[in-house]
Formats: sequence, structure tokens, C-alpha cells
Amino acid sequence: GCVPVGRAIFDARPDVNSLIHAHPHAVMAVSATVKGLLPLSQAAFFLHNAIGRYKYDFGYGEEFEAAIASQFLSGKRAVMLDHHGLYSVGTSAADAWFVTFYLNQACEVQLRALSTGQQLLLPDDAHLNAQYLDMLNSTDYAYDGSREWAGVVRKVNRELPGYEF
Repeated sequence: GCVPVGRAIFDARPDVNSLIHAHPHAVMAVSATVKGLLPLSQAAFFLHNAIGRYKYDFGYGEEFEAAIASQFLSGKRAVMLDHHGLYSVGTSAADAWFVTFYLNQACEVQLRALSTGQQLLLPDDAHLNAQYLDMLNSTDYAYDGSREWAGVVRKVNRELPGYEF
């Protein structure tokens, strides 16, 4: 199951030190749509061209492992599995958590936007690409979880006494 997929991802990406496999409800819902993740929020802008997608296969065969690993080899930061959940990676636990958190947030925003029944305002590719590059090149913010991680750890330690990072 998950261990062989994880091994394949780590083998494909020597820069990756942390991997998350999770099943957030919002991600499962968006991965069940034909269009998948849409650029409807800053979180989705940040993940522009960084999210892969693949059909879920409970059998977790070699073909499945290779297909997931190849998407990470091409530079993806996460892969959404149709109807199932996600794999995300990072150079650290903070980095992998950051991608997971913002992919889930982007999916939650998308579901809320769709629930209004209103026509969606989608940016054109030029605007989306410009926003993405501005975010990546920002000196004001790091898109690797390094600024949020300490607060997340404090929250976990506070809310789950006895479990310390």
C-alpha cells in the first residue's frame, strides 16, 4: 500500500525528506470532479502547475507506484488521487505540511465558491502565471512552511498534551 508508494516517491526525488498521505474531505470532493483543482484562491495560485492527479487504485500495484512517482519526478509538490486523497512532499515536514494545508484550503474555497451557484471568476493564464511568479519570487514570504511551522507545533503540543514534537 502506502509504503511502496512512499518508497517510489523517495527514490524519484532525493531532495524530498518528508511525505504526507492524507484524506481531507475537501480534497476527496474536488478530486472527484472532472476539472479538478481550479485557480479560485491565493492557495490555488500558489499551487499552480504543482499539483498532479491520478486515478486511485486500491491494489497499489507497480504501475500505480511508478505513475505517482513520475509526477513527483517532474516536480509536482502533491498528487491528488481521484476520489481518495493526496500525497504531498517536501524538503522538510514543515514543507510537506504547508503543501497539504494549502491544497486542502484551495479545495475548501473551491467547494464553497461552487456552492454559491454563481458563475466563477477564473483568471486568465497570463494573470495566473504572473501571480505565481510573484509569489515564488517574493522576499516578503516563504512558501515552504518555515514561518508557520513553529506555531503549528505549539498548537499541537497545546491541544494534545503529552504528545510533544
